[in-house]
This record gives sequence, C-alpha cells and structure tokens, in this order.
Amino acid sequence: MGFAYKLKTEYHNSNPHNGTNHDFSKIIAEFDTEEYQGDTIILPSVELVPKHAPPVSENIWQFPRAKIERGQKDIEAIEYLHTFDPLEVDESRYVDGQNKYYTSFYQKDGEYPFVVKGEGAGVTYITHTDIDGNTTVTPVSPRLATCIDQTYNIQGSPHDDYIYRRVDPNNPYPHNIRPGWDWLGHEGYFDELVPWYNSNGKENSNGIEVEEFSVYPQEVRR
Repeated sequence: MGFAYKLKTEYHNSNPHNGTNHDFSKIIAEFDTEEYQGDTIILPSVELVPKHAPPVSENIWQFPRAKIERGQKDIEAIEYLHTFDPLEVDESRYVDGQNKYYTSFYQKDGEYPFVVKGEGAGVTYITHTDIDGNTTVTPVSPRLATCIDQTYNIQGSPHDDYIYRRVDPNNPYPHNIRPGWDWLGHEGYFDELVPWYNSNGKENSNGIEVEEFSVYPQEVRR
C-alpha cells in the first residue's frame, strides 16, 4: 500500500548581498516503528527527491522511486531509488512502484504519523560592509532546518480481511472447494502436517468446525 507526498519549499532573504539560492539541500521522511504480533516492523526513512538540484531558491520534493521485488515478502522487498525516472526492470521479478512510500502489509487500518525534516538551508557566507564601504565575506555553515509533523491514513488494508481458523490437514479444502491461487503448488505442506496433527493436533481442536476459508503458505512456514 503506497502513498505519494509532495513538499514545496522556498527560501527568502532580505539581504541582497547574500543571494537567494539557499533553499534546503536535503529533505528526509522518518516513520515510526510498528508492532505486529510481538514483532517489530521497522519502516525505513527515505530521502526525498528534489525537482531541481540544489542549491536553488525554491523546490518541490517527493518520495524516491520504489523498486519492488515480486513475491511474498513485505517491506524488505522494496528498494528506494533517488530518481523520478521510470524504472527499467525485469517485469517478471520487479515492479516499478513509482514515487511512493509503501507501508507494511501487516499495518491495520488507521492514521499513522511521520515526520519530514529539512536541513542545509541558509546562506553559506555572510557579508559585512564597514563605514568606508569595504565589504568582507565570511564563510558559514547553513543553519536553517525544519521539522514538519505529517500523517498518512491506511484504508482497506488486506490484513484486516484475514480470518484465522484451525485447519484439519486431512481435509484442508472441505466441501469440494479448490485451493486459492496462492496455495497452488504448496498443497504438500498439509501432507507433512498430517502425522503430527493426527497424534497431537486433534486433542486441542476445541471442537472448532472446519468451514470454507483461505489460507496462506507464508503463515505455514512460520
């Protein structure tokens, strides 16, 4: 689940001797860590991409380009590239996720915070003109920074649609239902579970009836 973000920045200075091309040199978006079933999901920070290469007087910043590996991985499958250009990828292995930030598949619906930090803005020198009209120039480090609180909202997360039920590996697809697309080729997992289930699992079944459902191979491997 990805979302786009755009930030416009401008630099103003009333001193005509100091110039105007002193807007931010770097913008970074930082995200909170999230918890899921006792595991910590670390959402990576990303450096935003400027429309114009600094130094300039104003700019527009967006998320980097997302290169997404196909498969069953989560956010670890995403590589962020500092570009606006469409990616030339092997489409059998990767997806061009455009200039968007992708949250974890396991994050539930709701509003989440993130912070945008800008650094490296301001003059790189200061001037002083004395009473005789002599001007001196002194180098300085850019000292302007900013920190902006933002939020993003997740709606329709597939995580919330999961229904977890106990599965009888002797009959994982009752009522003549067919395996879902994500289980094709993985039915052997149930065969491997049958001996253990028949000797141990049934004792703890708590009388839960097996109903029609969808299950996922990545959960079996855990």
